[in-house]
Amino acid sequence: MLRWVFFLRYPDGVSLDEGDRWYLGTHTQEAKRLRGLRRYVSWRTEQARVAPPWTTVERLNRWQRVTELWFDDWEAWHEAAVVNVPQYTPAPYDARGFLFESIFIEEEPDDDFLGAAGVPVGAGPGETSNLIRWLFLLRYRDETPFAAGEDWYLGTHTQEAKEMAGLRRYVSRRARSQ
Repeated sequence: MLRWVFFLRYPDGVSLDEGDRWYLGTHTQEAKRLRGLRRYVSWRTEQARVAPPWTTVERLNRWQRVTELWFDDWEAWHEAAVVNVPQYTPAPYDARGFLFESIFIEEEPDDDFLGAAGVPVGAGPGETSNLIRWLFLLRYRDETPFAAGEDWYLGTHTQEAKEMAGLRRYVSRRARSQ
């Protein structure tokens, strides 16, 4: 299963309610007709009130919504998004509707740093409302070779980060390319 994950925000001057009204009421209704689409989910992001010392509240709150579109594989995605390019109704406030970054990941994580111990008891749908998901888009600097970045990330960073107080689950998914 191929997951196409979008981190999106509305243009400056567009309120979250105004953007969501168009996005949920128009755009998603059109997008859910994509050929081969298996799952389509979206979350309004939680806004951070404080930030760790290595970032800012503004950076943490850059994105207003996370959306996932699931396809069987690259061929299904290609058919839906490249061969049969969808035509969407423009937003009333801006032709683009939203600004975004997107990545492709597979259904299951590549790494599960806490293992079964990190899965909350009864972690079924509706039973994790008190948990917060903290999603990151991580890219190594251009001058950092991929292997060196992975050595640092998997060998150092994740080993330190998994000791965070209150952390219940910690998984990583590598972006996928065709």
